[in-house]
Amino acid sequence: MRHPIALATLSLAAGVLLCTGCTADSGGHATRDVLRGDVRGPLAVPVDSVLLEETGRFYIGNPFSLVPDTTDGSFLISDFFEDRILRFGRDGRLLQTHGRPGPGPGEFQDIGAAFIVDDSIVVGVEDDRKLLQLFSAADGRYLRSHRFRGRVGMGTHSVTEAGVVFASRELVQLTSVAIWRYPHDEIDYVVPLPAEYVRSATHAKGAGPFAAFFSMGSAVAWTDTIMSGMSGVNDIFLSTWSGEVFDTLDPPAVRRRGVPDGMQELIEDPGGYRGSPFGLSSALEGTLQTLRRCDGCRSSRCRARRRAASRNDHGGHLPHGYRPGPPGGVR
Repeated sequence: MRHPIALATLSLAAGVLLCTGCTADSGGHATRDVLRGDVRGPLAVPVDSVLLEETGRFYIGNPFSLVPDTTDGSFLISDFFEDRILRFGRDGRLLQTHGRPGPGPGEFQDIGAAFIVDDSIVVGVEDDRKLLQLFSAADGRYLRSHRFRGRVGMGTHSVTEAGVVFASRELVQLTSVAIWRYPHDEIDYVVPLPAEYVRSATHAKGAGPFAAFFSMGSAVAWTDTIMSGMSGVNDIFLSTWSGEVFDTLDPPAVRRRGVPDGMQELIEDPGGYRGSPFGLSSALEGTLQTLRRCDGCRSSRCRARRRAASRNDHGGHLPHGYRPGPPGGVR
């Protein structure tokens, strides 16, 4: 049974995101200039840019997420290189930092996404230690942390009165969305993982490479509906807040040139694969290359990467006993 939500609602939400610069005040000139071919619908048109301040102490090295703070017009960037959250003003000046590198409370070893709740709390996500770390938006102070399960990745977050909704690939209960009942510690895990992920996650030797490497997802929530998707499949799922999927959207897609049939099976068991010009997947090959580069390196970051890439728990990345072969092909 279809849930009583009109697809027009989804289109309206998309239009709000894409119509920046396409208002009547623009005179339509920018829109006409960028139209090419048979394009239909609203277009995102750049209207401004901000040059970020870089100092001898802080600079953006590997940005993970960009979060506007609507209370004052500033914006937050969680940066993997800095392992902290940096707040910049609209003029590009660095105003504040949240967290710092390290293993302790209020510190990050591998920072991921960031978001704001209640206009007063900045949250930084660390997938490796499964932590939501909370900071004061006013002065940057560390407040407390909450544990979560799964892998959040770079997905979006929806902050609602009923809770904070975000994608989290969870391989124990086989779910793809988490609902943090903020300000409480409780986190509900809802929306079943797609069948492709379930098939991979229930591998006899542990989480298979498909479920491990295609770990990113996205989730957006309304008062009665959650829309979510996972990076390894093309479907978009509409579900209730209890996790019941009531509709599936199937956007048009084509197979990338050179990709063979049975792609998931090749990823799950690449032993017989001898390569193509396009490789199995950039994520898989990238992780294997990381293992090769870090082989023998004694730095703390390389040690952490080797542990993450070879562990066999439910947040793992490679099946038990799996090791990269020589460069030039996945073995």
